[in-house]
Amino acid sequence: MATHPETFVGLGWEKDGTPVISFGPGIDTKVWDGQLKAAAGRLAYRTRTCAHSQTELEGVATELASRTWSPRAHSIAFGLEVDPAICSVRLTSDLLMPSDIRALTAQYGSLVTIDTKDGHPVRLGASP
Repeated sequence: MATHPETFVGLGWEKDGTPVISFGPGIDTKVWDGQLKAAAGRLAYRTRTCAHSQTELEGVATELASRTWSPRAHSIAFGLEVDPAICSVRLTSDLLMPSDIRALTAQYGSLVTIDTKDGHPVRLGASP
């Protein structure tokens, strides 16, 4: 998948443990059906089409890691990962203040999902 970053966002897992193969925007997933079925064998999986490519999401993760999105960002501990199962960059932290969340929402909208220690990810810019 790394060799096709505009085609595949990646491989992730649903909450129930089912593998999910996420495609980038505009990809005809049917073209890949035969190869995916052959690779998966009897393993059940799901496919998803994301609104953004792996390249775009990795770019957002790199920007977030630069810590320029909030004046407090340099003092906040957080983890980052491109999560293909939710087609978003997952930012994990319990140290965000409402002003940090507003800054992230304004700059990245639904490209970022915040995950707290309770394990309840909240996608920014999306309705609950």
